[in-house]
Order: sequence, then structure tokens, then C-alpha cells
Amino acid sequence: LTELTNVKIGIVIQDLIRKNTTPTKTEIDNLSSLITKGVEFSKKAIAIDNTNYYNYTSMARVSESVSSLNINGAYENARGSYTEAIKYNPYNPFLYLSIARLDATRGNLDLAKQNIQRALILKPDYLDAVYLLSQIQTQNREIGNAIESTKVAITIDPSNPVMYFQLGLLYYNNKDYVNAGE
Repeated sequence: LTELTNVKIGIVIQDLIRKNTTPTKTEIDNLSSLITKGVEFSKKAIAIDNTNYYNYTSMARVSESVSSLNINGAYENARGSYTEAIKYNPYNPFLYLSIARLDATRGNLDLAKQNIQRALILKPDYLDAVYLLSQIQTQNREIGNAIESTKVAITIDPSNPVMYFQLGLLYYNNKDYVNAGE
């Protein structure tokens, strides 16, 4: 039920973004109601099995889905829930990457990098982690590091055209037009 509610929250948020207008009171109330239900469902799941990391992950996903809207406490709840999930599944690189994404969207890029490194220690060929690292490096204007990270991503998945496009853009931004063209 938590995951189903989270899907509904995502649909409402996408509709609000698509409309690109100030949300009505009804829309805000609907979203608020869904958030409350999602949190309640996840709390019930945790009450049933408080040692299952996925129950905490579900709670984190509800809060994470609305943290970009700057809803009071959403970021903190999502981060705390992911941290709790890690206690029960410390070898899952997805959990560290989830915290890294959350921190990156909040602008905590150093924390994001730390959690990406934790994910990569557990799974050195974790393409999503390497890609997020290259995005953060690009945002920090560490173009040389971003190029190297993107090259690593290409070695992980050499058939991924997005990685080649990303590498080309990085070379272009670094004024290396020959490699950008390749």
C-alpha cells in the first residue's frame, strides 16, 4: 500500500509540474492526504516487521518524493529512513546511492559524494553511482574528474549511448573539440 500510494503521489506531482500553475487548495489537500496515507502505511509495515529494511525504504521513498517540494521535514524523514534501512541491510549499495541522490538534490554535494563512494565500495561497477558522481563533478566544475568518471561508466556499459553523449558534452565544455566530436 505504501508503494501504491507513492505511485499516486508521483502522478499528482507530475500533473502539478505539467500544469505549471500554482496548485489549488484541493490539489494541495489531495497531495497532503496521500503523503499522510503513505507515511501511515509505511509505519504499519514497520510495526509488523521492524527489522525489514524494505519497510524503511518504502517510508523513505514517500518522503523523498515530496522533499523536492520543500515540505517541512520531508528531507530529514527520508534521510533518516534510509539510514535506518542501512542498519538492517548495510551491504545494499542502492541504499547509499538513494541517500546520495537525496543529498544531491538538497545541494549537499560533499555528503552525496561520500555516499556514492560507499555504494561503489560495495559495487564497483554500479553504473548509476558512477553516473551520479559524474553529474556532481560537472556541477562542481570538476570537468576533468567528470570526464574520467564518465569513461568509467562507459567501461561498465559500453553500449550505452547516453554515456557517450555525456562524455562528448564534457569534452565540448572542456574545449576539447576533437574528442567531443568522437
